[in-house]
Amino acid sequence: MLMRFTVGNYRSFLDPVELDMRVTSLKEHRATHVARIVVGGRTYELLRSAVIYGPNASGKSNFIRAMGLMRHLVLESATKYQADEALPIQPFKLSASTRSSPAMFEVVFLHEDKRYRYGFRADQKRIHEEWLYHARQRETLLYHRTAKGFYLSSRLRGVQSLKKHTRTNALFLSVLAQFNHPLGTELRRWFRNSFHSLYGGTIESYLPYTLNRLDEDPNFQQRVRSLVRLADVGIDDLSVEKIPLQQALSRFPSEVRQALQESLPDTGVMINIRTRRGEVFFDFTEESHGTQKFIALLGPFLDALDHGYVLAVDELEAHLHPFLTRRLIEMFHSPKINPHNAQIIFTTHDLTLLNENLFRRDQVWFMEKDERGATDFYSLADIRERKDVSLLKRYREGRYGAIPRLNALPSFMAQGTNNGS
Repeated sequence: MLMRFTVGNYRSFLDPVELDMRVTSLKEHRATHVARIVVGGRTYELLRSAVIYGPNASGKSNFIRAMGLMRHLVLESATKYQADEALPIQPFKLSASTRSSPAMFEVVFLHEDKRYRYGFRADQKRIHEEWLYHARQRETLLYHRTAKGFYLSSRLRGVQSLKKHTRTNALFLSVLAQFNHPLGTELRRWFRNSFHSLYGGTIESYLPYTLNRLDEDPNFQQRVRSLVRLADVGIDDLSVEKIPLQQALSRFPSEVRQALQESLPDTGVMINIRTRRGEVFFDFTEESHGTQKFIALLGPFLDALDHGYVLAVDELEAHLHPFLTRRLIEMFHSPKINPHNAQIIFTTHDLTLLNENLFRRDQVWFMEKDERGATDFYSLADIRERKDVSLLKRYREGRYGAIPRLNALPSFMAQGTNNGS
C-alpha cells in the first residue's frame, strides 16, 4: 500500500508537496475507509482513497502525471533510453533559479512485509541523486547515489559490478531490475503491477487493457456483465468478438484510433465489444462516451481490487454520471469488495462527492496556485473544522480555498451592447 508520495520542482510544483495516506486521529468511517497492515510487528493504518479538488490549471493533473512518470522511469530508464537521450522531466519554469535544477520524486510504500522509501532527483540530462531505504522496524539505507559516486550497503549483495552499467540518465533501481537482481526485480514488480496512473480522463490509454482482459478471462467478462447491468446504463448484456484490426479501428474517431493503434499489440486483430438492448445489438463505439469510459475503467479497477493495487486516476468523473462515480469509489471503501486493501487516488471537479458521508476529512485534498504560480497542496484535515458542518457548503463559500477566482463578465459580452460603431 502507498503511504506517501512526494514531488517537487516538476511542472507546476516548485516546493516539494506530499500526499500522505496515513490516517489522522479522526474517528469517522474507520471500519470501512481505513486499512490496517502489519509489517515487522508494527501496525500501519492507511486510507483506502484520497480525492483531490482544485480549479483548472491548479496542478491536479500534474500530480497524477508525476506518479506515472516516476513509474515509467523505474520501469524503462535502463532499457528504453540511449545515453544521450533526454528524460521527459519538465522543471518549474516560472522561477529562473529552478529551470536548471532537478525535479524530485519520492514514494514510501509497504510491500512484502517491508516498508520501502525510494526516491531520486533528476533533470532531462541525468540522475543527480537516488536513494533506497527499507525497514521492518528501523529504517536502513540500502544505497545512496550522488554525483560523487555510490554508497552500497553490505546488505545489498552482488551489485558492485552493476555500477559501471548505470548510465547517467538511468536509475540504478532500473539497472538492478534489468540485470535480474532479486531486489530490483521485486521492486520493479511493485511499480509495474501495484502502482498505476491513468492520466487525462480519456479511455484510449486503458481500453486495450480491458479488452484483452475480457478476451482472456471468462470470469472477468462475467463480472463486467454484472457490473454493467447494476450500473443501469440500459445494457442487458455484452459480448466480445475478434475482428480485423483496421476494420475495428475505422469505427473510432481519428485521435482515438491513433492512440489505440500505438497501444495495441500487433496481432492483426482487435477485441471488440458488442452490447445488447433487448434484441438489438450495438457496436461499442455506438455507446455514449460515459458508458464507454465506465466499461473501460473496469479493467484496471477490478484488477486493483483483486490484487490490492494503487490506482491514481485523473478526472475520474469525466463523462460519468455522479452516481456511477460514487459507486466506483464505494467499491474501494467496502472491506468485502476490497479485501486486499487497494487504494484509489483521483482528481475531480464533481462537488457532489464532497460529502462527509463518503469521505473522511483526511481523505480530501486541495490544490491551488500561490502568488508565485506554484501549486500549493493541503489536506482538509489541516483545517480546523467542526464535525457537523457540510463540507460542500463550506467549500462553495470559499472557506477551504482551491476554487476558481472568477471576475465579473465584461459589459461588452452583453447582447446588443453599443460598441460605438
